Amino acid sequence: MKYLLTLLTLLVLSGCGDTSEPATVESSTIEMQLNKSYEVKKGDQLIKSAPETKVSIEKSLDGEKTTVTLLEGSAQIILTH
Repeated sequence: MKYLLTLLTLLVLSGCGDTSEPATVESSTIEMQLNKSYEVKKGDQLIKSAPETKVSIEKSLDGEKTTVTLLEGSAQIILTH
């Protein structure tokens, strides 16, 4: 009986949660320009717009900074905030 009461209490309490809206991630899109460098962060997306697209990706030695440069073709960066 004590086990059943504990189980019922846990079930009732588990239903009492936060009912607020889930957090949304805002994003913005950048159309890349040829030979221009852009700093990107974890979660950002690089999307090529043409099959012949070539990019250079450079990462700093300490791993803190990643830079992408459009060398050929066309691409977009989707930045997440």
